[in-house]
Amino acid sequence: MGFAAFFVAVLVVSWMLVPHPSAWKGFMVGASLVFYATFDWRWVSLLVVAVFANHVFATRIAASPPRVARRLLTVGIALNIGLYAVFGLLGFFIHSAASALSAIGLSTSLPVLGLIMPVGLAFVTLQAVGYLLDVHARRVRRAALLDYATYATFFPTLVAGPLIRSDDFFAQLKRPRSPRNLRIDVAMVFVVTGLVKKVVLADMIGTRVVDPVFSSPNAHSAPDVLLGMTGFVGQLFCDLSGYTDLVIAIVILLGLRVPVNFDRPLRAVSMVDFWSRWLMTVTGWFTDRIFIPLSARSVPLAFTATAVAMTAWYGARSPVVLAGVILATATAVQCAASRHGEQVRIQRRADQRQAYREEVLAAERAQRARGVQLDLRPFDDLVAVDQQRNELRERATATLTHDQSLEDGVEVIREPGRMAQWWNRIAARTGPFVTPVWDRIAAVRRPLPVAWLLTFIALCLGWAAFRSPTAPAFVELLGRLFTGWTAPSLVVAPATIVLVTCAIGINWLPGSWASSATARLGSMSVAGRAAVLVVLIIVVAAIVGPQAVQAPISFGFS
Repeated sequence: MGFAAFFVAVLVVSWMLVPHPSAWKGFMVGASLVFYATFDWRWVSLLVVAVFANHVFATRIAASPPRVARRLLTVGIALNIGLYAVFGLLGFFIHSAASALSAIGLSTSLPVLGLIMPVGLAFVTLQAVGYLLDVHARRVRRAALLDYATYATFFPTLVAGPLIRSDDFFAQLKRPRSPRNLRIDVAMVFVVTGLVKKVVLADMIGTRVVDPVFSSPNAHSAPDVLLGMTGFVGQLFCDLSGYTDLVIAIVILLGLRVPVNFDRPLRAVSMVDFWSRWLMTVTGWFTDRIFIPLSARSVPLAFTATAVAMTAWYGARSPVVLAGVILATATAVQCAASRHGEQVRIQRRADQRQAYREEVLAAERAQRARGVQLDLRPFDDLVAVDQQRNELRERATATLTHDQSLEDGVEVIREPGRMAQWWNRIAARTGPFVTPVWDRIAAVRRPLPVAWLLTFIALCLGWAAFRSPTAPAFVELLGRLFTGWTAPSLVVAPATIVLVTCAIGINWLPGSWASSATARLGSMSVAGRAAVLVVLIIVVAAIVGPQAVQAPISFGFS
């Protein structure tokens, strides 16, 4: 209720100040700082200092020659990441070092840091670094201090995203806005979906299934553990996407817009497909800023750096590191199998064409011996077309160690790096034993249900590690899957099964349902829309009961 009153006041004053852009920006900065102070007032000074520092760096980068601008960019990025590392990573590394030294029998007296991670610092850091990179690359002009402060402290997206690109946000600030153009029907749809996902599904699954199972896995049966692992995948999706839906609705009512962050990720049939649908603004940030620039040098290096950076962004805990290893390994294996399988299938098709051609030529020789002439030009044309098509496919599916590109019309073949050379030596020694089996596995075309199931199993394992309090607790959880089949079930019940099924099943809702709901709401009067919203809120409150709304899981990132 406190945030609802705050937002109503901000909404009214915001639309009163829209005709005065500078006053509106100043008011939004002040409102955002007040909102941030409700978490901890001490963090406000840290946010203000970060805003001023990044504005100074952006100003100097925009006005400096290339070499100096590059150095300033490096320093600016280092300071932003350093601030994040001090609060989010330093304590983890000190604790890990102390544990490692104690394991080998060395006594340690390393200091114990009690720093509390400011809420939203992970998102603030990404937006600040992205802004400096865009200014350096001349993708966006250096903004005025008030404009950048509005962007960096915008309260709807400040603590949990979604990320907004600076050029998109600054362009929206320049466009005229009017309350007559508000899409209230669209905002209502996002409010309803956000409440259902966050309050009904995510919070109820968390309190009834996930929290009991992960807090004491040995007290639950194997079916309980399976439901808990599956339920956390659904809870995590509904929690993050539900919060994002509410943010989108708030921003729409303010006359602006933010990008969509989820595209039904739990229906993905591969890990690459999953990452293209999951936290799309964050995944897109790491892809654009880290993977694509480094992939020009080495794809394995780019993939490793991206995986490490994303793991550090999600949090500095041993279970998060373990989750990063599981998800990154699943992604790498799936990519390698897909690429290698395509190459094996191409080679098999080439062998089949060659065998067929030899049969046709043998038949031609036999017919010539009998005095009959065959016209094989159509067959030759077909083979030529197939060969050309396969050459293009082989270029598109080039191996990680053989990176090909076209520069000025000349093919450039880069030498494999040290990592690729090391991998080639291992492959050369194990090839006679592994290659036949690997070829058979990779060349199998998996039906979509099987591909989805394999992807979902990888997600369940990775996110279960993420949710576990410690790495040994995750091992204990997995062990219960093999030893807990005779224990009584404590959380498996029709109601909990329905909740988990709904949380995962909403990913298969057709994309047109939201448009249909928006159209129906748009045809109603203002009173009708208000009545529908009130009724839906009452229904949600009746389903949830007196339980308190849980904080978004994204508050715990880092």
